[in-house]
Parts: sequence; structure tokens; C-alpha cells
Amino acid sequence: MIKINLAKDMSLAVPNETNMVMEASENNNKEVIIKVGTMFSLVIILFIYENMSVSSKKDELKQINKELATLNQKISKFGKVSEVVQKVTSKKKEIEGQIEQIRLLSQARLTQLKVLDALQSLMPDKTWLKGIVLEGTDLTLIGYSLNSDGIPLLIRALDESVFFKEIDVKTAAQEKTADGTFNKFEITCKLGGQI
Repeated sequence: MIKINLAKDMSLAVPNETNMVMEASENNNKEVIIKVGTMFSLVIILFIYENMSVSSKKDELKQINKELATLNQKISKFGKVSEVVQKVTSKKKEIEGQIEQIRLLSQARLTQLKVLDALQSLMPDKTWLKGIVLEGTDLTLIGYSLNSDGIPLLIRALDESVFFKEIDVKTAAQEKTADGTFNKFEITCKLGGQI
């Protein structure tokens, strides 16, 4: 069967399969062109954005490098100052060590003064000390008494005192000199916790 289109205007003509295929391909071409154009414009926009972003990042990098150079210059200036600081720090440690030694000596002298004060208050009449040796907490007393009661009274006083403990008589004997006869003694003890 043959169809003939007698209409003069093609727009009024009944569409056939060929016309429909042509219109579909034209529509597809338009869509493809729009899609390609859209993708191409997105690529161009992305390229422009990256160029702007990269150039701003390069500017930031230049600025940071300038700041780094400035800081390096300041550090090099402080190099001399750091040597001075190290010298001052070592001198400070040396002085702190000397202060600690002075503190220890002061503490030792205070202990010695307390021992002497305690001994003079405990010493019986007519009894005196010729020598005192203090090594750490060990105390040795060497002395004389005019009468025989002086040594036992001193031992009892030391024993009752909170400042002395572990009292031990090493020697107690009479000694004759040009001035007379004396009772010589040597007593050892340890310092108590109160001194």
C-alpha cells in the first residue's frame, strides 16, 4: 500500500517513521550539544577556580616564606643571646650549689650550738670539758671533775636528757697533775632526735 501526502504544508503532513527518526536525531544532537557545552563550561569554571585558588595559595606560601626568613634572622640574632643565657644558667647552678653548701654548714653549726647549749646546762659543778668531738650524730666528751660525784652526775643528766642517747663511759680514771688530782673521763653518746 502506498501513501501519498497531498498536503502542501509539510507541518500539516502526517508524520511518518522517517520524519520521526529525523526529529529524534535532531533532538538528540541538541541534547548532546547542550550536555557537551555544559560539561565544557564546568571544566572551564573548574580550571578558572583552580588557577585562582593556586595563585592565592602561592601568595600565602610567599608570605609564609617571608615570615620564616624574618624569624630565622631573629633566631640568628638570638644565637649570641642564647650563649649568654647558657652561661648565666651554669653560673646560677653553681651559685645554687654554693647556697646549698652554706645551708648545710649553717645547719651543722646550729646543731653544734644546740649540743653546746645542752651540755652546759647539764654539766655538774666542778666538772668541765677539755674536748668535744662531734661526727655526724656521734658525740665524744673528754673532760675532768674535781670530785668523784661529777662523772656519775653527768652520766645521769645525759641519760635523762632527750638530746642524748646510748651513753657509754669509755674511760674514768684519776689523773695526777702539778695542780692536783683530777678525775678524767671519756664518754661517748649519740645525739637524740630533738637536736
